[in-house]
Parts: sequence; structure tokens; C-alpha cells
Amino acid sequence: MPSDCKQDSFVISTLNSLRKGFWVEYGCQGPIKSSNTHVLELEYEWKGLSLDIEPSFLAEWDGVRNTDRLVCADALNIDHEKLYVEHNVPNVVDYLSLDIEPPDATWECLQKIPLDKYIFKVVTYEHDSYRGYPKEPSREFFSERGYVRVPDNIVRGFFGEILNAEDWYIHESCEDLITWTR
Repeated sequence: MPSDCKQDSFVISTLNSLRKGFWVEYGCQGPIKSSNTHVLELEYEWKGLSLDIEPSFLAEWDGVRNTDRLVCADALNIDHEKLYVEHNVPNVVDYLSLDIEPPDATWECLQKIPLDKYIFKVVTYEHDSYRGYPKEPSREFFSERGYVRVPDNIVRGFFGEILNAEDWYIHESCEDLITWTR
């Protein structure tokens, strides 16, 4: 089942249908419904590190999805770098999905991720500005760390209503993926 707002379609398209990629996912919820990574795992043989604070969501994964790197933890109170090392997260990760509730927790989590040691080629970041949460701090934060925000017209092509809920990014080191500038 695809993700709610076509984040998975964006990742697949941007990474040219990459097979055997790697994700890091904060706020994974259930294994299929609303999952940003289910299609990546099922159809493209990806694997990754998925975290959620809610044990009931994670219990649903058993027997349905790969649970080797499924972690029940509070993303605001963990050592992210230690977690990445323990779970063999590569230094260059294909996809980072950030979607924690409430959105201000997503912002707090983002500031704790070791972006100085890990590069994420593609990022989807839920800010929920339609609910009154500011998107400018995260935009500045990403920009200062070499992430280029995908233009609204490109995002709108995947899911028109998402602009007030999410921003999508590509790391500047992945210049070949930034096709809209050519």
C-alpha cells in the first residue's frame, strides 16, 4: 500500500527506482497503512531503521514486515548516533522520513539527528504548517546543512495538498538527483 501523500513515489522517482536502498524512518506507525516505506521494502527490496514510540504500532509489524531494525523508542530521548551505529546505518542513507506527532516533536527530533556525520539523499519532513506549526525554522535548518528544498511545483505534481503539511529535500551532494535545475 502506498504512503498517504505519495512520499514513496517521490523517493522512487527521485532515486530512479533504486533497488536495495536504505531508509531511516521516524514515526513509522503501522507496517502497511500510511507507511512511507512499505512499497520500498515490498517492491524495491529496501531495508532500513524504523522507529516509533507506540508499541501497539510496532506489534503490527511482526510477520508482515522486516523487524530486524524496528525500534520502539522515544526519538527525543535517544542517542541517535549510537542507535545508527548499533543498527549499521550507512553514512549515506537513501531516504529519511520524519513524521512524529505532534509536529513540534518532529522539529525537536530533527535537531538531534547527526547530520554532520550522515547524509540523507532524499528527505520528507512533516511540518504541518496547516495546523499552525511553523515551517521556516526547519527550512533554514536544512538549508544550512546542504539540503535543497524541492520546489513547490514539483511536490505538487506528486500530491497537490501536501505543501501545507510537508517539505521535501535532496542533499546537495546528490547533484545528479536535482533535475529541476537543468
